[in-house]
Amino acid sequence: MPRSTGFGPDRRADGMAVPFPIPGNEIERLRALQRDEILDTPPEAEFDDLARLAAGICGTPAAFVTLVDANRQWFKAAVGLDVREVSRDVAFCAQAILQPGVMVVPDLQARRAGPDSASRSARTSSSSTAG
Repeated sequence: MPRSTGFGPDRRADGMAVPFPIPGNEIERLRALQRDEILDTPPEAEFDDLARLAAGICGTPAAFVTLVDANRQWFKAAVGLDVREVSRDVAFCAQAILQPGVMVVPDLQARRAGPDSASRSARTSSSSTAG
């Protein structure tokens, strides 16, 4: 279970309820995102190359480089996906940041929580994910 941020597992800093767990390092994560000034920046070839490389290595039609801010999962680079962000409450990456190491979901179809809208937007028959 994730540690509390001090705002409670279901509250943001402004007191608003959130429909997803908040990791214990949420404040530090969000500060790092602000400090690095990468959110909402234009596409960059290096990140696009990483997404293409990941898709090639994994033999998948879709791969992403994403960042999770307070409310959304933002796609810095994407292969096989036409959206630039999804709400954090449906983002697998919002679950992946809750644990150390790699999160592998071998059967996306059986998993109820996750970026269903992103998976459908990818127009793929995605069956697994890792993050």
